[in-house]
Amino acid sequence: MASPAAPLEPAQHVPHWCGVLFPMQPPTQTMDRRTGIPNRDVKWKPPDHPWLKLNIDTCLVAPSGKFGGGGLIRNSRSTMLAAYSSPINAQSHCEVELSTILHRALLAKEFGALFWIESATQQGLSLINSKHLGPAQTRHIMARVLVALQDCSTKTRVIPRQGNKAAEFLAK
Repeated sequence: MASPAAPLEPAQHVPHWCGVLFPMQPPTQTMDRRTGIPNRDVKWKPPDHPWLKLNIDTCLVAPSGKFGGGGLIRNSRSTMLAAYSSPINAQSHCEVELSTILHRALLAKEFGALFWIESATQQGLSLINSKHLGPAQTRHIMARVLVALQDCSTKTRVIPRQGNKAAEFLAK
């Protein structure tokens, strides 16, 4: 295996490539096969005590064309308090994400009023942080989310799917 500083060698063994230099280096990290983007080492981290983490994910199930939402609630010791998976009737991914957040936040409130909401998508979390109702198709669900979260302390964070594998599995 050549080092990065090694001189390039021309291809001598194939006549029509004779004299062509190949400046290829072996990859230094693994790549995602679907996207070609380098994989990051993303790991789930438990929240500080007494916070809970609500990890959610949503997906469009290709054969049926229906949406699904799922996730889990864990405490600061990484103990799973609840897990859920359900089909969701919605018109957009944002509506699915907000609906999943609403139903799971109501469940998380039974365990405490301090929780992180982690999701792989930004749109719904941005609406929650801004406290705006958003587009017309999501206003009804966003209003319900804001009412449900008004007596809670919440933090939000976008987490790549690699760090949210359990929620991704439950969403399907």
